Parts: sequence; C-alpha cells; structure tokens
Amino acid sequence: MNKEEGNFWTGLLVGKMLGGKNNNSNKNNGGCLSTILGLIIICAAIFLGMNFGIKGIIIGAVLVFIVIPVIVGILKGKKEYNTKTAAEAWELFNQGSYTLALEKAEQVAEKNSDAADLAGILYKNGEGCDVSLEKAFKYFEMGKDKNMEAKANYALMLLNGNGCQQNIELGRKELLTAANVGKNTLAIMRVGEFQITGDFGFEKNIEKGMKNLRIAIDEGYPFAMYVVGAMQYNGIDGVPVNKEKGLELIKKAAEQGVQNAVEFLNNINQ
Repeated sequence: MNKEEGNFWTGLLVGKMLGGKNNNSNKNNGGCLSTILGLIIICAAIFLGMNFGIKGIIIGAVLVFIVIPVIVGILKGKKEYNTKTAAEAWELFNQGSYTLALEKAEQVAEKNSDAADLAGILYKNGEGCDVSLEKAFKYFEMGKDKNMEAKANYALMLLNGNGCQQNIELGRKELLTAANVGKNTLAIMRVGEFQITGDFGFEKNIEKGMKNLRIAIDEGYPFAMYVVGAMQYNGIDGVPVNKEKGLELIKKAAEQGVQNAVEFLNNINQ
C-alpha cells in the first residue's frame, strides 16, 4: 500500500469515527441533519487524510470538536442575548417606560427584527424620544424582512412618503405581502381601509374591505372598529344601515383613544 492509499484509508476510518454511527432506531439523535453532518465530516476527514495524513486528521478533529463548537456557541449566545434584550425592550414598552425601551431596542435592532420594529414605533410616535420619521423608517426597513409588523409599517410610510421618498407602487406591494403572506393584522386592516376608500391605487371593493376590517376588529384593533362603525351608522357605499351596532363600535373605538371616533361622537351629540 503506498502513502496516498494509506492516507485515504486513514482519512476514511477517522472520518467514520468523527461522523458517528447512523442509528435509525433513535430519530431524536440527529435524523437527516446528523446524517448530512456525518457525511460532511467523513468527506472532510478523507480529504485531510489524503492530503496531509495523520496531521490533517488531527487538525480536522480539532476543528470538529473544539473550534466549530466554540464558534457555534458564541453565535448562539449572541442570538439568545439579542432575543432576550428585544423581549425586555417590549416589556418596558408595555409598562410605559418608553425611553428605557428605546435604549434596549436600539442596542440590538440591527440583529433582531422585533427590536427594530419597536424602535421604529417609538420614533414614529415620539414615545421616549422626539418624533423622527426618518429614524422610524430606517428601523422599519431594517426589520421588514423578518417581521411582518415592521414590513406593514415600512409599507405605510412608503405610501405616505413619511420619513422617505414616497413610493406608492412598492408600498402597496409590501403592504399586500404583509397582509396576504404574513397575515399581519395591521396590514390586513390598512388594506381593508384602502379597499373602501380606493386610495393609493387599491381597487375599491367595499365587500372585501369590510371583511378585512372585521378581521382586524376580531383582533382588537380600535381603528377598524371606528371605520366599520361609521360605515354602518351612515350606510356608506351601500353598507346596510345599523345605527345601533355602528354606534356601539364607534364608542368602543373612542374609549380606546381613536380621535376620529371621539370627534364622530361629539358631532352627533351636538
């Protein structure tokens, strides 16, 4: 057996040892992932064995058992830290500690889409900071690919040109994606609103619009309560008049701080 053949078999044997046994009787011990990983390790060991002999195998073992686990552990730890920090930021937000919530959210916004969405909301509403639509847009854009709420907010800012150059076509596309693919309630509500008004190039369709708004009502969105309530109270665009039900929804929206609903009640009570 020549040296090259010896290296090949050395690599194969050590690769099998590094890859472990494929035990199909216990699916919890790896399944397809462990099989693939085992094959990768075997191939790497064969390559190292063929080219570098025993020294290559030692290097491979160090990589597999020391370097790679350390790197994976560091990355996993950072991800867990980002997730935990984002959760803490949202908890602070729900407690009304907006400044602290913003500080925590901004720490991890680039790595965590939930934190990016929260930072965008705070800058958009001026909670815990001065209003900055430019910063809000930046954070919504940062989180839009992994967070459907951020995508919906990003789309709405594009539609209105808030904090960015207005882009109705892209805004409509992103909003529909958040609503139809992401099933985001904010997006569904806004699509419903624009289907009723026909704004921003949405096809006016009262039936679909009311259906989407009712989905938002079921999820507790007060603005949807106001829109549907006003449509029912006034019988707008062929919606059957139901003043009692409409007034009930408008009052609920007003109680939750929807200014349009408050003004509506003030007008009918004059």
